Amino acid sequence: MIQKNLSRKLTYKVSAALVFVMFLLLSSSSYSQSASDAYLNMDDAAAPGTLYAGTYIVFLTDTSNVSQIEIALGTGTGLSDVMTQIYNYDVTSGLPSGYTYTREGNKLTLGIGNYTEYNTYFGSVRIKNVSGTWSSSFNFITN
Repeated sequence: MIQKNLSRKLTYKVSAALVFVMFLLLSSSSYSQSASDAYLNMDDAAAPGTLYAGTYIVFLTDTSNVSQIEIALGTGTGLSDVMTQIYNYDVTSGLPSGYTYTREGNKLTLGIGNYTEYNTYFGSVRIKNVSGTWSSSFNFITN
């Protein structure tokens, strides 16, 4: 009788552990699309001393099941007062004037048009998967 109860308890513990591990594996895979790194280039070739051509560089952790990429640029933490744009994954046409999209493997190069210079830019990137779930923001500061 004691051995039967111990066996039953062990079976429940193993089952609970397996359910927990499966939950972790499945939940982490649904959020696997995210940015592993991002930065901003501002090139003054557009109009030296006046306007700067902006380019976002984004590195994805995974390119499967990506639906959209949202980028934002602001003059302070959490702000998007300079620009915000959502790019459809691997769609290179129909973008606003001055905006571009190219991808080489996990690296996205996103042209964002021309802007006046600020001393510091605060950027963020989010990735939306095909299930409609947005990743956490990848935030950075550049100057």
